[in-house]
Amino acid sequence: MLLLRGAAPHEKNLREGKSGDILNKERTLFVEVTPVYEYNGSFSALSSSLCTVNNVLENDDLVNNMTLGMVSDSFKAGTVTFAEKFEGMGLQTQLGVFGIQDELIPKFTEGETTALKLQSSFSPFQNIYTDKYCANEILGTQCAVRILGRGPAGDKGSGSISAYFDTDQSSLEIKFWSRGTTDAVMFFYKRDGEYLGTEDVDVVNNLHYSFKREEGDIAGIAIHPKGEATRWHKFGITGICLGEE
Repeated sequence: MLLLRGAAPHEKNLREGKSGDILNKERTLFVEVTPVYEYNGSFSALSSSLCTVNNVLENDDLVNNMTLGMVSDSFKAGTVTFAEKFEGMGLQTQLGVFGIQDELIPKFTEGETTALKLQSSFSPFQNIYTDKYCANEILGTQCAVRILGRGPAGDKGSGSISAYFDTDQSSLEIKFWSRGTTDAVMFFYKRDGEYLGTEDVDVVNNLHYSFKREEGDIAGIAIHPKGEATRWHKFGITGICLGEE
Protein backbone atom coordinates (compact mmCIF):
# COMPACT_ATOMS: atom_id res chain seq x y z
CA MET A 1 0.00 0.00 0.00
CA LEU A 2 1.24 3.48 -0.86
CA LEU A 3 0.13 6.88 0.29
CA LEU A 4 -0.37 9.73 -2.12
CA ARG A 5 2.76 11.87 -2.19
CA GLY A 6 2.32 14.73 0.23
CA ALA A 7 -0.56 12.77 1.68
CA ALA A 8 0.48 12.81 5.29
CA PRO A 9 -2.17 14.45 7.48
CA HIS A 10 -2.05 18.24 7.63
CA GLU A 11 -0.03 18.72 4.47
CA LYS A 12 -0.96 20.29 1.13
CA ASN A 13 1.16 21.27 -1.84
CA LEU A 14 0.34 24.51 -3.66
CA ARG A 15 2.32 26.47 -6.23
CA GLU A 16 2.83 30.12 -5.39
CA GLY A 17 2.03 32.28 -8.42
CA LYS A 18 4.48 31.54 -11.23
CA SER A 19 7.51 31.21 -8.99
CA GLY A 20 7.32 27.44 -8.79
CA ASP A 21 7.77 27.56 -5.02
CA ILE A 22 5.78 24.96 -3.14
CA LEU A 23 3.80 26.02 -0.12
CA ASN A 24 2.69 23.73 2.69
CA LYS A 25 -0.91 24.18 3.80
CA GLU A 26 -2.71 22.26 6.51
CA ARG A 27 -5.23 19.69 5.31
CA THR A 28 -6.05 16.03 5.78
CA LEU A 29 -5.39 13.92 2.71
CA PHE A 30 -5.33 10.16 2.36
CA VAL A 31 -5.30 8.18 -0.89
CA GLU A 32 -4.48 4.49 -0.76
CA VAL A 33 -2.63 3.12 -3.81
CA THR A 34 -2.36 -0.68 -4.02
CA PRO A 35 -1.01 -2.95 -6.78
CA VAL A 36 -3.54 -5.48 -8.10
CA TYR A 37 -1.71 -8.64 -9.14
CA GLU A 38 -2.89 -10.89 -11.95
CA TYR A 39 -1.76 -14.44 -12.66
CA ASN A 40 -2.41 -15.98 -16.08
CA GLY A 41 -5.18 -13.48 -16.66
CA SER A 42 -6.86 -14.23 -13.33
CA PHE A 43 -6.85 -11.89 -10.36
CA SER A 44 -5.06 -12.82 -7.17
CA ALA A 45 -7.32 -14.27 -4.50
CA LEU A 46 -5.84 -11.64 -2.18
CA SER A 47 -7.53 -8.85 -4.14
CA SER A 48 -11.20 -8.36 -4.96
CA SER A 49 -10.74 -6.50 -8.24
CA LEU A 50 -13.30 -4.07 -9.64
CA CYS A 51 -12.00 -5.01 -13.11
CA THR A 52 -13.50 -8.50 -12.99
CA VAL A 53 -16.83 -7.07 -14.18
CA ASN A 54 -16.82 -3.34 -14.92
CA ASN A 55 -13.87 -2.22 -17.02
CA VAL A 56 -15.44 0.55 -19.14
CA LEU A 57 -12.81 0.02 -21.86
CA GLU A 58 -13.67 -3.69 -22.27
CA ASN A 59 -17.30 -3.08 -23.19
CA ASP A 60 -18.03 -5.35 -26.19
CA ASP A 61 -19.96 -2.71 -28.09
CA LEU A 62 -17.18 -0.18 -27.57
CA VAL A 63 -14.41 -2.59 -28.59
CA ASN A 64 -16.14 -4.06 -31.64
CA ASN A 65 -18.27 -1.23 -33.02
CA MET A 66 -16.69 2.08 -32.07
CA THR A 67 -14.64 3.91 -34.71
CA LEU A 68 -11.16 4.14 -33.23
CA GLY A 69 -8.11 6.21 -34.12
CA MET A 70 -7.45 9.94 -33.87
CA VAL A 71 -9.63 11.80 -31.34
CA SER A 72 -10.19 15.47 -32.17
CA ASP A 73 -11.82 16.43 -28.86
CA SER A 74 -12.71 13.86 -26.17
CA PHE A 75 -13.55 10.16 -25.99
CA LYS A 76 -16.44 8.79 -23.90
CA ALA A 77 -16.45 5.24 -22.50
CA GLY A 78 -19.33 4.52 -20.17
CA THR A 79 -19.22 7.09 -17.39
CA VAL A 80 -15.60 8.13 -18.08
CA THR A 81 -14.50 10.82 -20.55
CA PHE A 82 -10.90 11.11 -21.77
CA ALA A 83 -8.96 14.06 -23.19
CA GLU A 84 -5.42 15.47 -23.08
CA LYS A 85 -5.58 17.51 -19.86
CA PHE A 86 -7.78 19.67 -17.61
CA GLU A 87 -8.29 23.38 -18.12
CA GLY A 88 -5.75 25.36 -16.14
CA MET A 89 -3.02 22.71 -16.37
CA GLY A 90 0.24 23.65 -18.03
CA LEU A 91 1.95 21.43 -20.59
CA GLN A 92 5.63 21.43 -21.42
CA THR A 93 8.21 19.25 -23.15
CA GLN A 94 10.70 17.62 -20.84
CA LEU A 95 14.27 18.50 -21.78
CA GLY A 96 17.25 16.17 -21.78
CA VAL A 97 15.44 12.96 -22.74
CA PHE A 98 15.77 10.86 -25.87
CA GLY A 99 12.07 10.88 -26.72
CA ILE A 100 9.88 13.98 -26.95
CA GLN A 101 7.02 13.64 -24.47
CA ASP A 102 4.40 15.65 -22.63
CA GLU A 103 4.99 16.77 -19.06
CA LEU A 104 1.99 18.18 -17.21
CA ILE A 105 2.18 21.10 -14.79
CA PRO A 106 -0.52 20.52 -12.14
CA LYS A 107 -3.46 22.85 -11.72
CA PHE A 108 -3.17 24.17 -8.16
CA THR A 109 -5.98 26.03 -6.46
CA GLU A 110 -6.10 28.02 -3.25
CA GLY A 111 -9.02 30.04 -1.92
CA GLU A 112 -11.37 29.93 -4.91
CA THR A 113 -11.80 26.92 -7.18
CA THR A 114 -12.84 26.45 -10.79
CA ALA A 115 -14.96 23.50 -11.85
CA LEU A 116 -12.92 20.64 -13.27
CA LYS A 117 -13.21 20.57 -17.07
CA LEU A 118 -11.39 18.57 -19.73
CA GLN A 119 -9.41 20.34 -22.44
CA SER A 120 -8.25 18.80 -25.71
CA SER A 121 -5.09 19.75 -27.56
CA PHE A 122 -5.19 22.63 -30.03
CA SER A 123 -3.96 20.09 -32.61
CA PRO A 124 -5.72 16.75 -33.25
CA PHE A 125 -2.27 15.29 -33.98
CA GLN A 126 -1.31 15.93 -30.34
CA ASN A 127 -4.58 14.90 -28.72
CA ILE A 128 -5.42 11.42 -27.47
CA TYR A 129 -5.56 8.38 -29.76
CA THR A 130 -7.53 5.13 -29.42
CA ASP A 131 -6.92 1.62 -30.74
CA LYS A 132 -7.84 -1.98 -30.00
CA TYR A 133 -5.50 -3.77 -27.60
CA CYS A 134 -5.67 -7.52 -26.88
CA ALA A 135 -3.82 -8.97 -23.90
CA ASN A 136 -3.68 -12.27 -25.79
CA GLU A 137 -2.37 -11.13 -29.17
CA ILE A 138 -2.21 -14.64 -30.67
CA LEU A 139 -5.84 -15.55 -29.98
CA GLY A 140 -7.10 -11.98 -30.17
CA THR A 141 -8.86 -12.29 -26.81
CA GLN A 142 -9.09 -10.19 -23.62
CA CYS A 143 -9.48 -7.11 -25.81
CA ALA A 144 -10.09 -3.52 -24.76
CA VAL A 145 -9.94 -0.03 -26.19
CA ARG A 146 -6.52 1.43 -25.42
CA ILE A 147 -6.22 5.16 -24.71
CA LEU A 148 -2.92 6.73 -25.79
CA GLY A 149 -1.71 10.28 -25.41
CA ARG A 150 0.17 11.90 -28.30
CA GLY A 151 3.26 13.95 -27.54
CA PRO A 152 4.54 17.18 -29.13
CA ALA A 153 5.77 15.27 -32.21
CA GLY A 154 2.48 13.37 -32.54
CA ASP A 155 3.97 10.07 -31.35
CA LYS A 156 1.34 7.72 -29.93
CA GLY A 157 1.87 6.94 -26.26
CA SER A 158 4.22 9.81 -25.39
CA GLY A 159 1.47 12.30 -24.51
CA SER A 160 -0.64 13.01 -21.45
CA ILE A 161 -4.08 11.50 -20.70
CA SER A 162 -6.78 12.87 -18.41
CA ALA A 163 -9.94 11.08 -17.27
CA TYR A 164 -13.11 12.73 -15.92
CA PHE A 165 -15.67 10.67 -14.00
CA ASP A 166 -19.42 11.37 -14.19
CA THR A 167 -19.72 10.31 -10.53
CA ASP A 168 -17.31 11.06 -7.67
CA GLN A 169 -15.24 8.02 -6.79
CA SER A 170 -14.05 6.53 -3.52
CA SER A 171 -12.57 3.47 -5.22
CA LEU A 172 -11.28 2.85 -8.75
CA GLU A 173 -8.72 0.79 -10.62
CA ILE A 174 -6.54 1.58 -13.63
CA LYS A 175 -4.77 -0.89 -15.95
CA PHE A 176 -1.75 0.52 -17.80
CA TRP A 177 0.21 -0.36 -20.92
CA SER A 178 3.85 0.75 -20.87
CA ARG A 179 6.87 0.80 -23.17
CA GLY A 180 9.97 2.56 -21.82
CA THR A 181 8.02 4.36 -19.10
CA THR A 182 9.09 3.70 -15.50
CA ASP A 183 6.43 5.78 -13.75
CA ALA A 184 3.00 7.14 -14.54
CA VAL A 185 2.86 10.55 -12.87
CA MET A 186 -0.74 10.96 -11.65
CA PHE A 187 -2.57 14.10 -10.46
CA PHE A 188 -5.87 13.76 -8.57
CA TYR A 189 -8.68 16.36 -8.52
CA LYS A 190 -12.08 17.02 -6.97
CA ARG A 191 -15.04 18.10 -9.09
CA ASP A 192 -14.66 21.74 -8.07
CA GLY A 193 -11.10 21.70 -9.42
CA GLU A 194 -9.37 21.36 -6.07
CA TYR A 195 -6.03 19.60 -6.37
CA LEU A 196 -5.75 16.56 -4.09
CA GLY A 197 -2.20 15.43 -4.69
CA THR A 198 0.12 13.45 -6.95
CA GLU A 199 1.66 10.00 -7.08
CA ASP A 200 4.38 8.44 -9.25
CA VAL A 201 3.08 4.92 -9.95
CA ASP A 202 5.60 2.22 -10.86
CA VAL A 203 4.60 0.71 -14.24
CA VAL A 204 7.68 -1.51 -14.52
CA ASN A 205 6.85 -4.01 -11.79
CA ASN A 206 3.07 -3.80 -12.10
CA LEU A 207 0.52 -2.42 -14.57
CA HIS A 208 -2.68 -2.62 -12.54
CA TYR A 209 -3.45 -0.44 -9.49
CA SER A 210 -6.27 0.28 -7.09
CA PHE A 211 -6.92 3.81 -5.76
CA LYS A 212 -9.10 4.48 -2.72
CA ARG A 213 -10.08 7.64 -0.88
CA GLU A 214 -12.47 7.54 2.08
CA GLU A 215 -13.94 10.97 1.27
CA GLY A 216 -15.26 9.60 -2.05
CA ASP A 217 -14.51 12.83 -3.93
CA ILE A 218 -12.13 11.82 -6.75
CA ALA A 219 -13.60 13.36 -9.93
CA GLY A 220 -10.64 13.33 -12.29
CA ILE A 221 -7.10 12.11 -12.86
CA ALA A 222 -4.41 13.51 -15.18
CA ILE A 223 -1.36 11.41 -16.13
CA HIS A 224 1.92 11.80 -18.01
CA PRO A 225 4.86 9.38 -18.47
CA LYS A 226 8.31 9.51 -16.89
CA GLY A 227 11.38 7.34 -17.38
CA GLU A 228 15.07 7.06 -18.09
CA ALA A 229 16.60 9.88 -20.13
CA THR A 230 17.95 7.53 -22.82
CA ARG A 231 14.63 5.85 -23.64
CA TRP A 232 11.29 6.78 -25.16
CA HIS A 233 8.56 6.98 -22.53
CA LYS A 234 5.27 5.62 -23.84
CA PHE A 235 2.20 4.54 -21.90
CA GLY A 236 -1.51 3.96 -22.32
CA ILE A 237 -4.63 3.01 -20.39
CA THR A 238 -6.32 -0.32 -21.12
CA GLY A 239 -8.71 -0.34 -18.20
CA ILE A 240 -10.61 1.95 -15.86
CA CYS A 241 -12.88 0.21 -13.39
CA LEU A 242 -15.09 2.28 -11.09
CA GLY A 243 -16.60 1.59 -7.71
CA GLU A 244 -19.42 4.08 -8.28
CA GLU A 245 -21.23 4.16 -11.63
